[in-house]
Amino acid sequence: MPLNYSSFITPVGNLAPTLNGSTFTAPFTNTATFTNDSSTNCSSGEYRQYVMGAFMVNGSVITHVLCGSTVMSSNVYQEDGCPSGSCTAYGHRSCPPSDLDKYMTGQVTDQATGCGFTMTDAPGFTNVSAQNSYTVNLSFQGSLIDMSNATTLVTRSWTVSGMLAATSPAVSSSAATSGKGRCGCSGLQDGDRIVAVHAARNLISHDLEAHVVVTRPRHQPPLAEDALSLRLKDRHGHPVAVGDPEVHEVVCGDRATASFVHRIRDARRPVRAEVGADGLNVAFDVFHR
Repeated sequence: MPLNYSSFITPVGNLAPTLNGSTFTAPFTNTATFTNDSSTNCSSGEYRQYVMGAFMVNGSVITHVLCGSTVMSSNVYQEDGCPSGSCTAYGHRSCPPSDLDKYMTGQVTDQATGCGFTMTDAPGFTNVSAQNSYTVNLSFQGSLIDMSNATTLVTRSWTVSGMLAATSPAVSSSAATSGKGRCGCSGLQDGDRIVAVHAARNLISHDLEAHVVVTRPRHQPPLAEDALSLRLKDRHGHPVAVGDPEVHEVVCGDRATASFVHRIRDARRPVRAEVGADGLNVAFDVFHR
């Protein structure tokens, strides 16, 4: 009998994020047991997780980088993480086991041939502020696959969706969490990487915003609003004025994406950006979403 499965447990329906300290996340654990009547070797059985949707703060859609240049789509399922290299995707036996993702034989980790699988995730926001409203609207698919013949044995779907409303009035950034000293925030850490600058309309105010996107490992200290500087120019080389940033960070698995969100204060369309951090300046083309 070919590879099959005897159990596959995932969330059912919608899993609403909850506020826990400074995080607004929806933790879940998925488990599976593969079976193989002709062998105790389940090496061809693997789990895959796919995601689509959006994170939003006060009408600003916050980017989440899945892998390299691939960002989460609002309406197309993509694999949730990198399958190789950094190995942030779930279920790849070629990647080393971790506390978030591993195969087991009984209670012993057995990444190569184990028939049991377990993974954990907690998508949502970290470092939330009472002055902001947060929305998580994600759709997930989890599949068990027989890699020997590329056959999908089963697919389950669920959602992570919910909103955290602001509970106190908005205040100026200088009076709220701006600066390293006031909030315990920091500059860029080892593993943090500035990857892109894009412009997008706020879905509520319709203001044009500039977003500086930083990928980082999970559990890094929160980034201070003055950790980066931003200068924008239009196609004629004229400066484009921006306001002070707000920093928002989303997480999935063991990776996070932080966005420095600046409101653009004039009518010029930015095409080039210069981002400064730790005495270095990096140039980016500004793409419009």
